[in-house]
Amino acid sequence: MRLILAVFLMLSGYAYAGCANISDSDQRNYCNAKSGNGSCANINNSDLRNACNAETGSGSGSGSAVAPTSMTVTSATTVMPK
Repeated sequence: MRLILAVFLMLSGYAYAGCANISDSDQRNYCNAKSGNGSCANINNSDLRNACNAETGSGSGSGSAVAPTSMTVTSATTVMPK
């Protein structure tokens, strides 16, 4: 029982730690932006910054790249001549 309690306390501490304990500045800035406490503009890594902008909706685009809410997919059959 004590072991289960110890494991639970360890895991709950990591979940509660927040972004401040992340040593990598790009990862920390990403975490802050995802939590609403920062900006994606502070991320130096362009791939991570672009992902952050896409996930938080804080990109610099005009908004025309929004994914459609529904799509119709049709299939085609190719008939090969003999």
